[in-house]
Amino acid sequence: EYTKERAEIVRANDNFFRELHTTRSSVYAQGLKGLENFAPEGRRAFIAMLENAITSGRETECLVQNIGTGNGTQEIWTHNRARLLARNGSSYLFYIAVENFTERVLLERNLRATSEELRRAVVKLETENERNRLLIENMGIGIFDYDIITDSLHIETNIQGQGVLRRDIPHYYDYLLKTKLVPPESAGTLRVLIKEAALKPVSSTLVYQANIWGSGLCWNRLVYESLADKDGKVYRIVGHVYSIGSKPQKLVAAQG
Repeated sequence: EYTKERAEIVRANDNFFRELHTTRSSVYAQGLKGLENFAPEGRRAFIAMLENAITSGRETECLVQNIGTGNGTQEIWTHNRARLLARNGSSYLFYIAVENFTERVLLERNLRATSEELRRAVVKLETENERNRLLIENMGIGIFDYDIITDSLHIETNIQGQGVLRRDIPHYYDYLLKTKLVPPESAGTLRVLIKEAALKPVSSTLVYQANIWGSGLCWNRLVYESLADKDGKVYRIVGHVYSIGSKPQKLVAAQG
């Protein structure tokens, strides 16, 4: 029953108490003043629902957060549908159906938070990609990412006449034995690097020979780091590579 911004529960069935995760005795002990079950914003929304039902003569609805019911601090949201049954002077009698929407509200909130996190991650990734592109174009370096689990290499380099290109090379460990872009000695050195870097996190450099830039074989310096998860298991090797322009006296790995 609703009278001038005051609402009281006249009668409620067992489903009402179940939807609010409470009991009949708990609600009756707190009194039957319905509007006190809502925070101020929810109270205004609930009153607006009732007023709209009075003026329109149609069923109206609202979604509000409930307080003063349930088990203490538990967050409870209900979807309420109101239909005017009768009027007696300034008092109005309503039939109100209540459905617990808590799981749906929390799910939507989590989805929004996840979407925002994804948006920020995309912005960060786009920023990193742009920074990498500028480094690749202006400093003549290649950016690589080797996935140990899938044995796949992803590398971006500035190829003469083609600009910045991304190459994805599956089965990279065996690819090194077949490709003509890496001489056998350097291919063997890179395979050793992969095996050793996969054992534990390491940061190091390596000098090797390869045709990375599309202009024939040259000597390159590889700066790399292997990344491990919280359990210490290495899952990635990342870093950059650049041409050193002249042949070194000896092919060696320089520890960083």
